[in-house]
Amino acid sequence: ISVPMMHLTKNLRVLQHPQFTLLELPYSKSPVSPTQFQMLLLLPTSIEGIAKLEDLVVVGDLEEWIDNMQT
Repeated sequence: ISVPMMHLTKNLRVLQHPQFTLLELPYSKSPVSPTQFQMLLLLPTSIEGIAKLEDLVVVGDLEEWIDNMQT
């Protein structure tokens, strides 16, 4: 069975932190909106890292991390 799959060949913005990796995935522009959207993934570095991550993330820090992301 042939199934259409999403794929992307592009340099993505990322931030490496000792407790997580922050990755930005772009979305195409919507036909109804000229705005480019993106999804941010916050991936813990350890299996038990989700609980630590929940305590670590605050809005001010998240904004700073996004500003410091690099390709």
